[in-house]
Amino acid sequence: RRVSTQTDKRPWPVLIAYTWDLLIGIVAIFGSLAAVGGKVTVGTRTVTLSLPLQVLEALSAAAFAATLIIVATLLTRRNRWVRWVQIAALATAVSLLSLSVVLGETRGGIETLALLVSLLVILLHLAVIFVMTERRIVDWYAEPGRPPSYVLATLGFWAATNLALLLVEAFA
Repeated sequence: RRVSTQTDKRPWPVLIAYTWDLLIGIVAIFGSLAAVGGKVTVGTRTVTLSLPLQVLEALSAAAFAATLIIVATLLTRRNRWVRWVQIAALATAVSLLSLSVVLGETRGGIETLALLVSLLVILLHLAVIFVMTERRIVDWYAEPGRPPSYVLATLGFWAATNLALLLVEAFA
């Protein structure tokens, strides 16, 4: 019988990342459903999206939800790539949300509540990234391996479509 060591125990901060991924993933699922409403608020104005853009926005939000849920389910594995995909997904989300805030502010301003919620989400994403760089976490995700192509494809699709949609909505 093998005796468990401290390095064999999953670090409790992984639970923080897991919970945050699932929470944001559920919110993203609702975002994919809301995308087919046809209207998007950009700054202080409402933009009507065409049906193809509505579908693309719904698929983008669904891809984000899928990425987060996939990563959350893989956080129990000790492969290095799981931690890196977690960090990449949240860093991309921070970048896209920051760009969204900047575009919204330059195109007419963002309501105060929406701005504060966006900043809170950015800070929470950054906090989870910080947790994932803690020494115990880095040491725990020590097994080599490569991420499956479906994980990278989902992450890439979400990032590319979200960026394209941000630019279309901002300049529409």
